[in-house]
Amino acid sequence: MFVKRSPLNTIGSVQRIEVSRHYGIPVARGYAFVTDVRNWSRFFPGFIALDPESRWTAAGDVASLTTKLLGRTRRVTLTLERIEPNHYFSYTSTQEGLPVAHHERTFTAEGDGFAFNLSVAYEARRGPQGVVDRVVLEQAVRRLLQQTLDVLEFAFASGERTRERSGAG
Repeated sequence: MFVKRSPLNTIGSVQRIEVSRHYGIPVARGYAFVTDVRNWSRFFPGFIALDPESRWTAAGDVASLTTKLLGRTRRVTLTLERIEPNHYFSYTSTQEGLPVAHHERTFTAEGDGFAFNLSVAYEARRGPQGVVDRVVLEQAVRRLLQQTLDVLEFAFASGERTRERSGAG
């Protein structure tokens, strides 16, 4: 007997959320703004505080912050995995009650500006929590990424309209 499994019943499915937007400023300016922890309070969704011991310049650096996400105050630990100045960085995030997430940020020069691509991937947990991860958490992450792009629009103050792209994997 063959039983077809619903995507909601799949064990260990990886969720990937990706959004992108073009900004009319030089890539080096956008990269410098996003990677400077002093600016995080201006665009990081739900930002409350950054631990003063946080570092964010080389692979292995750790930044710890307090946020209010999904209706809860959370302690989030970010570990920088790889960094290529003015082009790319990746990190993992951990927080109680949610799966570990892998994040990538890519900056691609385009004309007089750059495209900023944000992606988040995580493995949905098993059981009922997995349903939450695949449905509720995915929607929340997509909304937070879009909010980040929107806030950066104002922070960069380029005066130019942006082109938005969005997809899921």
